[in-house]
Amino acid sequence: VALVGDTLPRLLRERARTTPGAVALREKEDGIWQRVTWEEHLGHVRRFCLGLVSLGLARGDKIAILSENCREWIWAELAAMSASAVGVGVYPTSPAPEVKYVVGHSEAAYVVCEDQEQVDKILAVELPLVRRIVVADMRGLSRYRDPRLVSFEEVERLGAEHERAHPFLFDTLVDATEAEDTAFLIYTSGTTGFPKGVMLTHFNVGNN
Repeated sequence: VALVGDTLPRLLRERARTTPGAVALREKEDGIWQRVTWEEHLGHVRRFCLGLVSLGLARGDKIAILSENCREWIWAELAAMSASAVGVGVYPTSPAPEVKYVVGHSEAAYVVCEDQEQVDKILAVELPLVRRIVVADMRGLSRYRDPRLVSFEEVERLGAEHERAHPFLFDTLVDATEAEDTAFLIYTSGTTGFPKGVMLTHFNVGNN
């Protein structure tokens, strides 16, 4: 049960401390269920968070996530929250103009894409505020030359390096999160006009 004042990253950290070996996530790959423990779950969030911080992520920055449901989506969202940044979900079925609207309107500085299909939507439009495009599945992108592109795996590697240099930074960042901070933005479908960004705080999520 969430307590008043809790944030999602703090709840995750506590769960990983109390039940490190319990299964947090399951995802089927090639017909085989892959299990991620709470300790491993937190490890991915920690490394991705610190990797983004090493690339310039700051408190209040927006991270747009353009993907179907997958582990990387969850890790990116929680990593953003851990640094007091804000995740912005983008419908993966949206065409490039709609993606441009949400990413541009939210002023996202980082975009996490699932694969080549989603990357192409970002590269097809002008988004001058986007500094980095992080890709979970790099297949088909070997000939792409946009300097903003970086793999999810590489960001985690950078995060591991940053953690070695700053071993207490992640806990410091998580401790600094507040229940009334915006945890993420959810955009409406826009059926009656332009989509609108709905701000949800950690308190909104953890106490409902």
